Amino acid sequence: MKVCWGPDREAAIDRAHRLWANDALPGQLAQTLPRPQDFADAMTLVPREQVAEAIVCGDDPEDHLERVRQYLDAGVDEVYVQQVGTDHEGFFRGWADEVLPQLR
Repeated sequence: MKVCWGPDREAAIDRAHRLWANDALPGQLAQTLPRPQDFADAMTLVPREQVAEAIVCGDDPEDHLERVRQYLDAGVDEVYVQQVGTDHEGFFRGWADEVLPQLR
């Protein structure tokens, strides 16, 4: 699952929309676009709000836990999490201190 951890949820949504809006492209479109410019063009069709639904943004541990629990409730036994953006230290610290302890 993709997340964009950060203390300002709105800024995190903006960052996720700028960097990874392709996650919200419909169907197999993201699998069939041949050139980077095609991705850039297609991502302009994805509303910011749609990215906020597809990617957990902000630093509220409950938002992150809710998404992980959806996977666990569906029977998934491993969840891989990808930070969108550059605040990897904040992401790892937040998940280590606030998210993972609640999943053990």
